[in-house]
Amino acid sequence: VYGSDAVAGVVNIITDKGDSSSFNLFTSQPSESGGETTRADFTWANSTDKLRYRLTGDYYKREELAKGDRDYFSCGEQYIFSPSTGERRDVIDPRTDSPRCADLIWGHVWIYDYSGTVPNRAKAQYDYDGDLANYIPGFDAFYEGPSSMSTPPGWFPVAYDRTSDGVTNFDHPFQDAESLIPNTEIITLFGETSYDISDDHQIYAEALMSRRENEVNGYRQFWSYTYNENFFNGNAAPTAQGWTGAQWMSATPITDQNDSTVSIDYTRFVAGITGNLSEDWMYDASIQYSKSDAEYSNQRIFQGHMKANNWGSANGDGTCAGTITNRGVPCMDLPWFDPRFLNGDFTPSEREFLFGWETGTTEYTQKSFEAFVSGPIMELPAGEMSVAMGIHYRTDEIVDTPGPITLDGDAWGTSASGITQGKDKTNAIFAEIDIPLLEDAPLVKSLNLNASGRYTDVDSYGSDTTYKAGLNWEITDTVRLRAGHGTSFRSPALFELYLAGQTSFIGQRSVDPCLGWGAELDAGNISQELADNCAADGVAPDQAGTITATVFSGGGAGYLKAETSDTTTVGLIWSPEFADLKISADYFEINVEDEVGQLSAAQIVAGCYYSDSFPNDPLCRQFDRDPIMGHVDNI
Repeated sequence: VYGSDAVAGVVNIITDKGDSSSFNLFTSQPSESGGETTRADFTWANSTDKLRYRLTGDYYKREELAKGDRDYFSCGEQYIFSPSTGERRDVIDPRTDSPRCADLIWGHVWIYDYSGTVPNRAKAQYDYDGDLANYIPGFDAFYEGPSSMSTPPGWFPVAYDRTSDGVTNFDHPFQDAESLIPNTEIITLFGETSYDISDDHQIYAEALMSRRENEVNGYRQFWSYTYNENFFNGNAAPTAQGWTGAQWMSATPITDQNDSTVSIDYTRFVAGITGNLSEDWMYDASIQYSKSDAEYSNQRIFQGHMKANNWGSANGDGTCAGTITNRGVPCMDLPWFDPRFLNGDFTPSEREFLFGWETGTTEYTQKSFEAFVSGPIMELPAGEMSVAMGIHYRTDEIVDTPGPITLDGDAWGTSASGITQGKDKTNAIFAEIDIPLLEDAPLVKSLNLNASGRYTDVDSYGSDTTYKAGLNWEITDTVRLRAGHGTSFRSPALFELYLAGQTSFIGQRSVDPCLGWGAELDAGNISQELADNCAADGVAPDQAGTITATVFSGGGAGYLKAETSDTTTVGLIWSPEFADLKISADYFEINVEDEVGQLSAAQIVAGCYYSDSFPNDPLCRQFDRDPIMGHVDNI
């Protein structure tokens, strides 16, 4: 646990000290294009009587594998089976008589109906192929007066029952371009050297440099909120011509402007001295410096330009033409209900107005000094008693600077955050003793006790003492028993402590389990306990998922404690003489307390309403409900 407790033994990696040199080349070519890998590495070494040095290099390249590169990723089926017959029960697309593709839906207008005539959960979908009327009814089938919904020609309600689910747009060409395995390139150089300054003392040094680059192609939805042509009178949206009735809508286009790149430069330098203090005692002292310098770039949607096209727009009617945006450019009215726009087919000016790249940086620096000595202290009947003791000093520092769009709070659909900056200092002393207790006794070929202790002081947390003790009992030449118990702790990481305050937004449909709880209870989709808790909190049975919730998160400096653990292990090893074979059976139990983690917004809200101690569960204090609209907010 935390890299300090070995459950079933320890693997020590010792670098090659010889003079051997080599070159290797590897390539892998799948039978279909995409996902190709190439790797080349070399090592070159030389030595004299006192000087040794080695240089190694490694190059790795993996080409992108996009979903469209493989036929079996082209349609994400549901794979639902009947529990009684075992037959497939997927929703069927009547246009193909095959299971429907169930990936990201696209090109819809989400409907918030106040007339009671539109089918529950229905979304408006444009008839791109001109054949939807062959499979499902149009909006006129549900028309019952002036408040009912009417649309321009070519629009149909979908996603409200199994038949309409079957013709819902799910499989967009953008999906085929999405990275299943990203394009990755890694270059690594490592050098080490040592020099014997005398017969008993040696200085050494290491240098490691690496660079990793990743490129990821993605796609996403984005949406606005607009009143239709004649709803809310003076606030009617000119962009919603032909959409009438007692509804407001959320047009949800799709876009492939969701790519990202990451490049990380890592350097590490070590210098030290080691040698013999006497015939039996040795020492080692070293300093280390490492730095990770990363740049991450993302495509963003401008929040201010989206808001300018919502119902709270500069002109008060869903339009903004003639005004200047928060980014200092002329505002553009976007054609939210144009099937072309919903399909992700944007004009160059629309693309420039909506999307932009930004680059953020993360620097993580660590400096450390460590020294230890080890050797025997006395001779016992069963062998030498040996000890090791040492000191450790380390500083860690992080500076994470998001891109300018995120810093300005102008990135739609993602977190608005500040600069994360913090440092920590760790001091430790440690000691270990190895005691041979018995040797060549009845049922004891050898019995050794190993014990260690460590005192650690961390600026951000405080101090703690940890220990570990273990027995290694060689019963016979072929049977050995090992057992151990230890403690350890992990102080919160810098990112967990100093993460700058972030603000993000999440849709009610993704976060509120109480939406429409009356109908959901009647349909048997939720438990009575959940319905009772929602009702007790004043949530209306027909609560609609409309306005997004605001989510706040940040670092826990001053609140978080260190994680602690206890580990117990027992193992039996059998090495029979008749075969080159080892068999082990191990029992281990690890208990971790005060684990540091982060709950999502949905977990917090659901954890409250599903709790047996509602409304007194602490999670219920982590969010509000708007007293007028009833929606979840401020999580």
